[in-house]
Amino acid sequence: MNHSQILRKIANQGMLYKKLVQTIDDDVAILRIFSGGDLRALLNRWNCVLLCTKDLMGGYEYKELVYLVLVVTLHKHGIKDDEFSKKALKAIDVLRDEEILGKAFNKQIPSIKELLQTKPNEQTKKPPFPDEVTFFREGDIVAIEIKGKFFAGFIHDVGFNQRPLIEFYDEVFDRLPKIKQLKNAKGAGDEQIARYYVYGMKHQHGLGFKNHDFANQVHLLGVNCTDNKPINSHLKKDETLGAITDIFTLQKDINALFFHRYEFF
Repeated sequence: MNHSQILRKIANQGMLYKKLVQTIDDDVAILRIFSGGDLRALLNRWNCVLLCTKDLMGGYEYKELVYLVLVVTLHKHGIKDDEFSKKALKAIDVLRDEEILGKAFNKQIPSIKELLQTKPNEQTKKPPFPDEVTFFREGDIVAIEIKGKFFAGFIHDVGFNQRPLIEFYDEVFDRLPKIKQLKNAKGAGDEQIARYYVYGMKHQHGLGFKNHDFANQVHLLGVNCTDNKPINSHLKKDETLGAITDIFTLQKDINALFFHRYEFF
């Protein structure tokens, strides 16, 4: 079996599986286009699932499913990490033992594992840009998790090629915040207002999830919260509409905003 056949068989299991396969394929494409295939940036996002102690999708072995789709998609794109592959192969064994993907898929697991242990073909040509349709809207408040810290932001607009324009509150949380904790909160910025058009920030939530995306990283805290914008009167206006970034480079943008408190890189 090749990569596309494996991913197609997973996607054909149902809507949840199809959306997960598409989301991860988009993420790895964006990672290669903007971050040179930096696995660390990818795991900073998807570790919100892989390191989560909660049962995100009861009965689906969701964490193991994410491992499988990630490792196959990465291998397809010419990216392989031995340590990550070991964890993924163990996760595949769990999916097999629990028959999550069915008996027919289980018969293909030996050939799948054999493929994943080979050296992937180097991909010199960058993948095409994934579509930019987002489900976020003006007035949404979100929280983004990076390495166990949560950063809340207000979405001002989605006008530029369907990329959410986000401004962060000058607050850092150890757990998912509530809207009331952001009341009268100042906007984050070094002397001037900082706003970002984020490419790849598309999913408001995943099927079966109440308020977060498939990576369990971007959480929707509230909608139509136009009366709870970050207070930024202490900052100079940015002459540009906002910086252009993506879901992975945004990690470094957040790091730059809050480096005086936390440094992730």
